[in-house]
Amino acid sequence: MLIAKFILLAPHCFSQRVSSNSEKHKIGFSIGYGDQEMNLIALGVDLQVDYSYKVLFAQVNYIYSFFNDDIWDIGFNLQSEYGITSYKSNSRILIDSRSFEFGVSGGVIFSYKLSKEKLNLYLLLSAGPHYSEKSPERQFPGFMFNNNFDIGINYLIKDNLHFDMRTGFRHLSNAALKYPNGGLNNWVLILGLLYEFDDEAEDEIY
Repeated sequence: MLIAKFILLAPHCFSQRVSSNSEKHKIGFSIGYGDQEMNLIALGVDLQVDYSYKVLFAQVNYIYSFFNDDIWDIGFNLQSEYGITSYKSNSRILIDSRSFEFGVSGGVIFSYKLSKEKLNLYLLLSAGPHYSEKSPERQFPGFMFNNNFDIGINYLIKDNLHFDMRTGFRHLSNAALKYPNGGLNNWVLILGLLYEFDDEAEDEIY
């Protein structure tokens, strides 16, 4: 609920000015993996939970920038997602079961330009409806809400094409619509490409 309220209020906080020569529309495709424990070179993450719910997923996202200056690029992010899951119903089971999930989410993305036209650091907050066919015993399967807290970077490869990488925390639960509702948490790593469409230079006053 806090994420949803923040998403609704964000445009009013940053609607003073949009710079000229800003590319307002971006579209991306990415592949991601989520687990409760992840070891990446020197970076290790362990959520220290007693269940297993892993997901390999693909995402398509669209970004509309409503504020863009020499330092910040802030916009809406809308994404769809489909994933193949591997899970254990409870901690006593040794063999993984397979299932699937899908959903859509919307949110706000705050990008800080570390290097103009080349390298951006960003924070993405999003939430939306989600469906998981099967899940561990702690969580009733079916309709849920997907909440995401991600931090990432994107780097301009050539022309308007960016390499995108992000990592973060994902939480699935159904807001107590059905029980059990223990929730499913994943740490995620996502890699993809982002294409930025050219817009005509224009100034807009809100």
